[in-house]
Amino acid sequence: MPKIGKVKVEESVGMQLIHDITIIEPKKTKAVLFKRGHIIRQEDIPLLKKVGRRYIYVIKDFSKFKDYVHEDDFSKSLANAVVDNNFYLSGPSEGKITIFARKSGILKVNVKALNKINMLAGVKFSTKLNNSPIFENGQVAIVGLGPLFVKKQILERALKIANDNYPILTIKEFKKIKVGLIVTGNEIYEGLVKDAFTDVLREKLKTYGLDLYLRTILPDNRKAICKKILEFISKGCELVIISGGMSVDPDDVTPSAIRDTGAKVVFYGAPVFPGSSIMLAYYNNEIPIYGTTASPIFYKKTTLDIFLPRFIAKDRITRKEVAEMGHGGLMIHDNKS
Repeated sequence: MPKIGKVKVEESVGMQLIHDITIIEPKKTKAVLFKRGHIIRQEDIPLLKKVGRRYIYVIKDFSKFKDYVHEDDFSKSLANAVVDNNFYLSGPSEGKITIFARKSGILKVNVKALNKINMLAGVKFSTKLNNSPIFENGQVAIVGLGPLFVKKQILERALKIANDNYPILTIKEFKKIKVGLIVTGNEIYEGLVKDAFTDVLREKLKTYGLDLYLRTILPDNRKAICKKILEFISKGCELVIISGGMSVDPDDVTPSAIRDTGAKVVFYGAPVFPGSSIMLAYYNNEIPIYGTTASPIFYKKTTLDIFLPRFIAKDRITRKEVAEMGHGGLMIHDNKS
């Protein structure tokens, strides 16, 4: 890359900044002091010194940079190429473009394409995790560049990856689904123990603008649970959750009851803790039946928090995905409610 010159700030009056200058003060947020393109004035000198600037970069011969692209232009071009109309952009600021969601739903990331772009020299493209729940106007990604300039070929290669895999980011929107809950357990049915799961689930559903459509309490009776699942589906439930009866104890019959419905089981047991003793099946290849433990009562985040938003977005979950959750699936640390 052609050399970028530097001059003392005292000698920079009348010169143009070629990148943003930021200021950071204790207990205050980081902010842009001067934007790229700002013409330095005499009164700016003390401020530049205050933020530790004794020199500024200048470009004396722009003709030598015709084969290069500035960080602002790079980030803007790439950000526009990786998203569909479910997103909007903000920036550039400090050479970065921030990507926000226009609607609420599940963020879908083409991770392979993302990784290919990030293998290019100097590129910094960061997103929230694939399948993360996101909400309207929420920040989902940042596109930036390490150096101030890179060769245009880097941008061209990044744009080709983006175009070949368009869109790298998209959103699967949340739906207003009808949710049914079956709380199981002889001790709850007989009034010996109070049901605590219903309130927890209601609170989680509220995040997505939903409430329970149907709810009941049953003993650990295989036939009764199976019958109630089918009844809930016949009454319009688009997701049926069964709480309790998911362990290997002889009284825990929920997995057998789910199988008895004729639903196709995707998995029984997931490599994620807490809440690993769970089952997912699809009835008529469409309606999820989800058996869960009582762990959401005791922990802030469990498998329920991973799968619930995807159920609400009607996003199909596969066995392969669940198997891959073992990497990063330990959520025990600092997770007590």
